[in-house]
Amino acid sequence: MLPLVVSFIDMPFYLILSPILVAFVYSVWWLFFYKKIHWKDLWCSESRSIDNKQLKVIFPRFVICAVLLTGLVLQLYPDKFLNFPLQYPLFFLAFIFLYPILSVLPQELLYRTFFFERYQTIFRKPKIMILASMITFSFLHIIYHNYDSVLLTLVGGYFFSQSYTATRSLLIVCIEHSLYGILIFTLGFGGFFIRGLKEVGLVL
Repeated sequence: MLPLVVSFIDMPFYLILSPILVAFVYSVWWLFFYKKIHWKDLWCSESRSIDNKQLKVIFPRFVICAVLLTGLVLQLYPDKFLNFPLQYPLFFLAFIFLYPILSVLPQELLYRTFFFERYQTIFRKPKIMILASMITFSFLHIIYHNYDSVLLTLVGGYFFSQSYTATRSLLIVCIEHSLYGILIFTLGFGGFFIRGLKEVGLVL
């Protein structure tokens, strides 16, 4: 219910992130202090062969989605195409380096690692767990007040949840999430995933 409450509150975006930060801190506490799970057990899968097998699924799927998303943005939002890297090249480079650490890692730790560990006794079947995780992840993005972010993250949530189910590797899903996130911001969908851009003079 937290994203729903936050979405109706008129406040600066950095304050909107505060409740999400609290949820992230709780997930870290639950995983590492309450359950006492070792970081290495969450970061990598049981064997490299499992990761390699999933990477063979991730990268071809990403290429197909990249082509489809490029066509979609050219059809629906041609004025936004490549606006971020062309208009703000230095900011874009900083984004590429910081986004996986500041955005992807917290989200995946919360919506994949914590979610799967915490609710595995409720959602016992893998397909149900994937469905629950992708819907919860997508629901977070109602705070941006547009359908594009919700629909895109619904698809992304399925991909990331499926990859996590196959590998139980936080690293693998962070890599996949980073690829799609950077792609979306590069192509021109970035403005649908950030609030408060006009206030700081950015148009994505």
